Amino acid sequence: MPSAETVVPNGAQAPENAPFKILILDANQLIGEAAIEFLETEGHQVLHAGSAVEALALTSQFQPDLILLDNEVAHTPGHNLLSELLMEQTRAAVVVLAKHPKISDAVDAIRQGATDYVEGPLDLQKLGLAIESQKSTF
Repeated sequence: MPSAETVVPNGAQAPENAPFKILILDANQLIGEAAIEFLETEGHQVLHAGSAVEALALTSQFQPDLILLDNEVAHTPGHNLLSELLMEQTRAAVVVLAKHPKISDAVDAIRQGATDYVEGPLDLQKLGLAIESQKSTF
């Protein structure tokens, strides 16, 4: 029978419904205020970044468990943002959000270390399911 607890990276036990520290990099408003409010109501700590530079700085300071990454920002020329974020926080799960999803982008994201790829328009049910699916990585 599965345990009601999940092992977290430092070896401690955390309940499955434990909140995440979530960093959102969403320059294109894929995640609206209602979704952020939903995440906070669920008990998650949420920070928002509007640029790749801000996201990298916040990742090293905030040490998020989960990064919600706007696909269009992730493919900014001259950046391999997904890899850079994962170098700053190796244990973070990354969910790539795509307003205009492409199979090739999804494959690239997974190859670079993303744990999920969610197509828009994003609704609260999709967001909740994406977050729940990440709890198995901890």
